[in-house]
Amino acid sequence: CTTVEDHHHDGRLLVLQATIQYEQDEIQLAQSMIDTCAADDPDRIVLESCIMWKGKKYEEARLKFTDAMNQLGYQADLAYNIALCYFSMKQYGPALKHIGEIIERGVRNH
Repeated sequence: CTTVEDHHHDGRLLVLQATIQYEQDEIQLAQSMIDTCAADDPDRIVLESCIMWKGKKYEEARLKFTDAMNQLGYQADLAYNIALCYFSMKQYGPALKHIGEIIERGVRNH
C-alpha cells in the first residue's frame, strides 16, 4: 500500500513505511522518511529512539524512549527499551530496576 485516500492517515502510513525500512536495516532511508513526520508524534519518537539505539547512541535513545513514555503513559515495551539502553551502557542497576517494574506491574495487573 503506497497511497491512502483519507489524508488524515498519511502520517501513520509514513511511520509504518519507515518502520518497515528500519526492520530491513535500511536505517538511513527510515531516518529520512521519519524526518518528515510531526516532531511530537509518539510513533516517530519511538522509531527515532530505535534508530539511535541501533546506532549505539544509547543515552540519546533512552531519553527519547522516556519522552515517548511521558507522552503515552507507562507501557511495558517502552520500559523494556529504556532498560535495554541502560544495559547497553553497562548501567545494570537502573536496567534491573526497569525490568523489575515491568514484572511487578505485570503480576499486579494480570
